[in-house]
Amino acid sequence: MPCPNNGNAERATRNGHRISYYAVAAHGNRLFCAPRDASSVLVIDPATDTVTTIECGVSGNCKWSGIAAHDGRLFCAPFCASGVLVIDPADEAVHTIECGVSGDLKWMGIAACDGRLFCAPYDASGVLVIDPAAETVHTIECGVLGER
Repeated sequence: MPCPNNGNAERATRNGHRISYYAVAAHGNRLFCAPRDASSVLVIDPATDTVTTIECGVSGNCKWSGIAAHDGRLFCAPFCASGVLVIDPADEAVHTIECGVSGDLKWMGIAACDGRLFCAPYDASGVLVIDPAAETVHTIECGVLGER
């Protein structure tokens, strides 16, 4: 399924691949942008007005939508990706927590609350709950099938 355009007729490309980012979260003195269509996390340093990237090794469109900080790490909600992207800003390393749910357009948006992270369903049938300490996930069923 193609990624929704959201009204943006033109997108930045690099070597023919879209490089857009979605959402931004602060950690320390830097800002981190979730790689929606890009294959890397965008890191902005406002103190020096510089931008760097952290490669995540995953290509494709609409991978993650939303980013939230919790306990020294950042977590990105899986939109079309198969897992939650975990970013360690201190080491500039990334890995994923598989969510066990296939398909596209699953969750959009993420927030931390009470020691866990919650991803709002887009077309998923439930809320994705992430336990960042154990690096496990489960869903809370909403009782309705998500539809655009």
